[in-house]
Amino acid sequence: VDWVHDRVYWTDSVSGQVEVAKLSGESRQVLYREGKPTSVIVDPLTSKVFWTDAHPHLPKVRYAWLDGTYPKRGRVWQAAPVLWQADRLAPHGPLALDLAQHQLYFTQVEKSQTTVMAANYRDKKIKVVLNCWSLSPAMVLLEDRIYWSNSSGVYWTLGGSNEVNTVSKHLKDIKQMKLVSSNIQLPDQDKCMENSCDQECYVVDDVASCGCRFGYSLQSDLTTCRDNGYAVLYSGDSIYRMALLPEDSEPYSKIQLLYRNPASQISAVAVHVRLGLIVWSDSSSGRIYSASIDMPIVPNLIAKGLAKSLAVDWLQDHLYWTEDTMIHMSTMDGRMQAVVAEDPDKPLSIAVDPINRRMFWSVCGWRMLIINASLNGWNRSEMVTEDISCATSLSLDNVNHRLHWVDRTRGGSSSVYYDGHTRHNLHEPRIQGLTVFEDKELWIADHEQALFINKSSWITQLHLGFQPHGVVVFSRGAQLGGPDYCQDSACSGMCVPGLEKGSWSCLCPKGMFLDEDNVTCLSIQQQALTGFLHSSDAVQVIDYDSSSVTLDHDTIHRALTYIITLNA
Repeated sequence: VDWVHDRVYWTDSVSGQVEVAKLSGESRQVLYREGKPTSVIVDPLTSKVFWTDAHPHLPKVRYAWLDGTYPKRGRVWQAAPVLWQADRLAPHGPLALDLAQHQLYFTQVEKSQTTVMAANYRDKKIKVVLNCWSLSPAMVLLEDRIYWSNSSGVYWTLGGSNEVNTVSKHLKDIKQMKLVSSNIQLPDQDKCMENSCDQECYVVDDVASCGCRFGYSLQSDLTTCRDNGYAVLYSGDSIYRMALLPEDSEPYSKIQLLYRNPASQISAVAVHVRLGLIVWSDSSSGRIYSASIDMPIVPNLIAKGLAKSLAVDWLQDHLYWTEDTMIHMSTMDGRMQAVVAEDPDKPLSIAVDPINRRMFWSVCGWRMLIINASLNGWNRSEMVTEDISCATSLSLDNVNHRLHWVDRTRGGSSSVYYDGHTRHNLHEPRIQGLTVFEDKELWIADHEQALFINKSSWITQLHLGFQPHGVVVFSRGAQLGGPDYCQDSACSGMCVPGLEKGSWSCLCPKGMFLDEDNVTCLSIQQQALTGFLHSSDAVQVIDYDSSSVTLDHDTIHRALTYIITLNA
C-alpha cells in the first residue's frame, strides 16, 4: 500500500503484470507487463515500487517509479531495471523495507538454509542480514527488528544478530504478515496535492508527474490525456480489457482481468461509456448483469432471460437484447422493461444506432436476413436478404452509416450502407466475431488467442493468452453524442426517438398500457377502471367537502368484476 498517495499495488503472475489502483478501486492501471511478477512492495517516500520477477532460470528483484516508468536508453523497449538477481533468489519469497536506511530485504534459499539479504536501493550495496532455517512467505521489519515465520512458528531477531526470539509457536506456516505501527508508515507530504493533471498524478523521482487512466495516453503537454479506447473481450467465465496498441514501444499490450466467475457462461457483452458501465449476459444463470467497468466485482441484476446479443442506446440510456423470438428493451437499471419486437424466425444478433435512431437485427430461422427498424421496433424493412446465412456480431459505423456483420457459414465478414446498397465482402474463414471502431475492424478468430485489427491494407495481431468469444470497444469515440429528442417528452414510461428528427413515442413497461394521451402508462387495473368510469354505467358522486370522487357500492362491485374478467 502507498499510504501517502492512497493507492494499492499488486501482482498478477498469470498475466505477468504489476497493477495499481486507488484504495477505492478506481483508476486501475497496468504499470508493467513482462516476466512473472510475484511479491511487491512500495516505498512512497522515494517514489519506488519493487517486485520479484520469478524467472525460472534467474529470478530477479526489479523496481520502477510509482507510475511504472523507469529510465530508458532510446525508444527501444527495455525491461525494468534489476536491483538483484541470483539463481538462489527465492522467487516467491517475501519483501520488506527499511525506509529509514533505504534498504530492501529479500531472501535467498539454498537447500534448507535461508539467507535474508538487504540491498541499499540508493548505492546498490548488498549485505547478509540473517541466516536461518526455511522461511515461509512472511517477513516484516520494525525499526531494527526482523519478524519472520517458518513451519515451527513466528520469530524475531535483531538485524545483524543470530539470536532468535520466539513470538509464537502456535502460529505456523504464516503466508502473510503485517505489522501495525505508526513507526512503519512514515508521514510525507503528498507532492500531488496541487497539480494540473487531467486525470492521474504520480510522484516520479520526487516530482509530481501526470498519468492517464486505462485506455488513455499522455499528450505532449504532459498534463492532458487522449482517449485511445480499449477492447473489452469475454471468454467463458471471464471478462478482460486490453489496450488497443502497445505504449512506449512495449512488446505487449496491457491486459486486465475485469471479472471472473467459474459458475458463469458469458454469452454477450455491451458497454455504456458515458455511464462507465459494462453489461453482460450469463447463460448459466439466465440473467443479465451490469457493473462499473472499473470495479465489476458486485454486479447488479438487470433482467432475467437468456440473452443472445446485447446493444446499448447510450443517448436515452436503454438496453436492448434478443431472446428466443423476442427483442426486449429496458432502462439501464432494468427497472422498466418492454418487448419491442416479436419475430417467430428467431432474432439473433442486434445493433443500435441512437444517433441515426435505427435498430438492426439478424434473423436466423427458416429465413436468413437482416432487418432495419426504428428504435421502438416499428418501420421495419428487410435490409439484407440475398447471399446471407446466419449473420452474427452486428456492428455499426454510425459516422459512415454502414452495418458490418460476420457470416461464419460463408466464411468472412460483410458490410453495407444503411439503405442496403454497396456491399463489401471480406473472405476470412477464421473470423468468429468483430466490432468496428473509427476506421478499423477488430476481429477474433477460431482457436487463436489473439485480437486482430484491420485497417485499410494492414493487419495487426495482438496476443491475448486466452481464447476470446466476443469483443466490443470502450471509447467515447465509439459512442458519440447527439441530440436528445426526448428531453421535452412527458412519457411516464420510456421515451423512444422516432426516425423523423424531433419525433418521439412513449413505450410502457410490461404489465402497463399507454393511455389515450399517448404519454401516460397505466396498469391493467388502472386502464380497466378508467375505461369503466368513462362508460355510461358508472355512477360518480362528487363529495365537495372532501374534494374527492366516490362511487356507490354497486358501481364498485361492477368495476371490480370488470377488472377481474379482463385479467382472466
